[in-house]
Amino acid sequence: MARFQKKTPVAAANGSDILSYFSAERRQQILDEALGTQVRQLVEQHQGGTFGALVEALRGAAHWDHIKNVNVSSVLRPSKGGAAPAPAPAKVKAAKAPAAKAPTAKAPAVAAAPKASGSAKRKGGRKPRYQPEMLNELVTLIQKNPGLRSEEIQKQVGGDKGAIKAALAKLRELKRVQTSGVKRSTIYTAA
Repeated sequence: MARFQKKTPVAAANGSDILSYFSAERRQQILDEALGTQVRQLVEQHQGGTFGALVEALRGAAHWDHIKNVNVSSVLRPSKGGAAPAPAPAKVKAAKAPAAKAPTAKAPAVAAAPKASGSAKRKGGRKPRYQPEMLNELVTLIQKNPGLRSEEIQKQVGGDKGAIKAALAKLRELKRVQTSGVKRSTIYTAA
């Protein structure tokens, strides 16, 4: 039994003739998707680097003349060809991180407070890393020494830095302390 194959026109060496079979809108969608994937790959490769290095990589790409005309929204959405979606922008942690790893968003260290419906039972998830007594100890320290930064509080209290950070976050949530400043320059005062 002989097999019949459907004959299709063969594209020229530059490959642009195949696109001529599509409408102008569909040609633009194909180019946006293909070049958007290339841009997403460059962004992923330069995730830990500077914006300047990313721009230089984009401008040095083989298809820069076409890439610069790609719609930004087509780069930000995942490709329809089944490729993995572009990584979401990650929060940059203030603490030192190994140079090989890209910054990652940190999940909250404490669970949400129980509902006021009288149910004191916690739902799943991690238990708080701090002891409840630590909250009062930190408030007392902040009352005696207003204007301390997180690092200074950690040095004075000693112990697990992660537990102290979690306790400070809980105090901010409970509004038992007030903060001013941003990131590492944040200072704490009693509410």
